[in-house]
Amino acid sequence: MSDQSQSRFTPQNPNWHADLPERDAPDIEQPAIYSDLNYIDDTYLEYSRASVRSRGMLVLFSIPLFLQAVFLVWMFGGELIKEFDWFSVFMPIAALGSIAFGIFGLRLDLATPRDEPVRFNRKRGKVYVSEYKHTWNPFGHWGAVTKEYDWNTLQAEITREAGFNGKIYVVRYALILVSVKPGTNEVVDRFRLAMPFDNYFPPLWAYLKHYMRGGPIVKPETALRRQEASFINSMYEWLPTFEITQTTGYNGEIIKHSFGASVAILFGNLLLSALFPLLFIMAVSHYIAMRFAPESIWPPEMDEASKTAPT
Repeated sequence: MSDQSQSRFTPQNPNWHADLPERDAPDIEQPAIYSDLNYIDDTYLEYSRASVRSRGMLVLFSIPLFLQAVFLVWMFGGELIKEFDWFSVFMPIAALGSIAFGIFGLRLDLATPRDEPVRFNRKRGKVYVSEYKHTWNPFGHWGAVTKEYDWNTLQAEITREAGFNGKIYVVRYALILVSVKPGTNEVVDRFRLAMPFDNYFPPLWAYLKHYMRGGPIVKPETALRRQEASFINSMYEWLPTFEITQTTGYNGEIIKHSFGASVAILFGNLLLSALFPLLFIMAVSHYIAMRFAPESIWPPEMDEASKTAPT
């Protein structure tokens, strides 16, 4: 990573942490993708951003908001409202606020596509991005937005956000791809590719550079990500150490757990057993969100172009 005191990009990202080596610079890190790979062949690579969003949390928290609204409506018709006149103003506002926040959370979890992937098409030298845009208005217009970038205009940086969330101090990192004007470091656009571990970003950026230059590495270090919405996949999302089965990489090679990894997995299961009821509820809410969420949204022309070589 860069040892600069500030970013080389203008304007600088307010959460800037480090610049990664330039797109055409030699690789410093060993190229690797450890997860989130949807598809790869000699034409295009699809990288998942499903892990960027926490799914199911808002479904879970919307339920008490709706219950709270019902309780407030019930109180509005009770004796308490007769004793305190200001309750007649407060109750309807509070009930409507609870309903609005509940609808916002429910809509965001259920309407956002299961994935917002990025496709790197090395034959066209293009990068295609699918994103879901929303506003704070729970009744406003939300929808998918797709963008197309020239690979030769993209660079990479890492951002860092830190703060106290009321219970613990949280630090989050993200890998940001930066579109710049050709031959300059003047920023045209940015989009987030991955999070949250900064030590994973340099190998990932090196892999993308390697892929766009020469195609896939013969023996990748990762299996394809499970993309179907199933309860078992939601369980793995919140209880990843419960997966002790063999997995298959996209080159067909069986990937086996070492003895040390198996021991670590079993030890992790013991630690998680005390939290199992809570994590099980989170897995159920994750499954509900993924089951109702739509598939990734691409315009037909872009979908075709992003997966094929030029004729």
